[in-house]
Amino acid sequence: MNHNVAGNDFRRQHWLKAFSILIPVTVQHMISFGLNIVDTLMIGRVGTDELAAVGAANQIYGVFVMICFGFLSGGGVYIAQYWGVKDLERIRHTLGLIYKNTLLFGTIIVLLVQWQPEWIIGLFIREDAVVILGVDYIRIASLSYLVTALSFSMSFSSRCIQRLRWPTTINALALITNTVLNYVLIYGKLGFPIMGVKGAALATLIARTLEFLLMIAYLYGKPGHPLAARFSELTGYSKAFRNQIYKTAGPIVLSDGAYGVAASIFLSGFGIIGSVAVAAYQVVHILGEFSQSIFYGLGNASAVLLGEKLGRGDIKGAGRDARGFLWFGLGLISGITVLLLLVNPHVPGWYDFDASTVAVLAPALTVSALTVWGRALTYLFICGVLRSGGDTRYVMFVDIGWTWLFGIPVMFVGILFFDFVLWQAALVRFLSECIKAVQFYFRYRTKKWQNVLTEARPDPVTGTTEHIS
Repeated sequence: MNHNVAGNDFRRQHWLKAFSILIPVTVQHMISFGLNIVDTLMIGRVGTDELAAVGAANQIYGVFVMICFGFLSGGGVYIAQYWGVKDLERIRHTLGLIYKNTLLFGTIIVLLVQWQPEWIIGLFIREDAVVILGVDYIRIASLSYLVTALSFSMSFSSRCIQRLRWPTTINALALITNTVLNYVLIYGKLGFPIMGVKGAALATLIARTLEFLLMIAYLYGKPGHPLAARFSELTGYSKAFRNQIYKTAGPIVLSDGAYGVAASIFLSGFGIIGSVAVAAYQVVHILGEFSQSIFYGLGNASAVLLGEKLGRGDIKGAGRDARGFLWFGLGLISGITVLLLLVNPHVPGWYDFDASTVAVLAPALTVSALTVWGRALTYLFICGVLRSGGDTRYVMFVDIGWTWLFGIPVMFVGILFFDFVLWQAALVRFLSECIKAVQFYFRYRTKKWQNVLTEARPDPVTGTTEHIS
């Protein structure tokens, strides 16, 4: 009896801890994508060309974010496991590597965007008028990329050490600021001139800068914060320590970077169909991401808690918890699918689209709803379960393989030779995610992802190998 009571208490504590991560991250993503819905409503009411232009311009931002997310996920695997054994020194060295790589990559992207904005926008949109609008947007918005990289690094690392309340609050404040400024600057309210897409870009720049300053104040204004590292702590790692992190993080960066580039290629394919398809897909994408917000929370919660257990060497506990997260995820998928099917018929009415755009949008929304299970489970397997134990090479090959060898070529063949419309092209893209989900499930069953990365590790300063008992 006592054993059962103890077991029930343990499970209750586990799920309380899981929800303490799941809920803030879910709220963060719901706010983010909820406000993105508001943004698309605002831009969409200015015009379809403006919405298509901002969507095309944001593709380079999407690539940037995905590659940054690769750096963050790769480092986060170690931060979560080092947090399991409360190794602050290695956490701060890992954070230094994250800062270094995201800033370096961000600088390259900003310089490229400022140098060749017309070429970048032209990759996704053919109409000259839309390209001009996209250039107006991206020249301003890209100036926010560096502070965004640092803010993301701080916020994501905070999740890995289970400090989420203030980062989530800061993110919410920044996103609300972004929406208010969008309204003021896009439409010219409160005495400001009407700026259109330039106003949307300026709002993003101001909000992201505010977010960065508030994150700095949070980390360094609170004594003893685990991430409040001095410069010497961020840079004092050895070559052996750096190489160990890169060995695990490298495949994640390649995988997420390839996925980000693929997302842009998919959009360029929709651009061949027409700017109406690009505009309609912005709605499909943002609504789909919003509906999956709870999976971002669940993926982060599982990654942190599984990583913490594996860091302590509790392989059996990690396997048990992974199974619980997957069952919980399957229940959520059923509810989300039904909810989307009920809501989708009303979505076209939220926008001031013409009849031709609505005709393109409606069936694409249905396809998105029916395939949401594949995208949700793939995220949970990749970012939650498999990466928590450093199973990154297998994930990379499967993720890149199905996207680049199936999704992209089949979609372009369909568009170029069989006159695919948006819903058919989107179906091919989403099917590649469904196939991945099935393959990742079988990988999960093998238990090959259950690796303890803290068992043998190089000292971050000397480079000698230290074994943890």
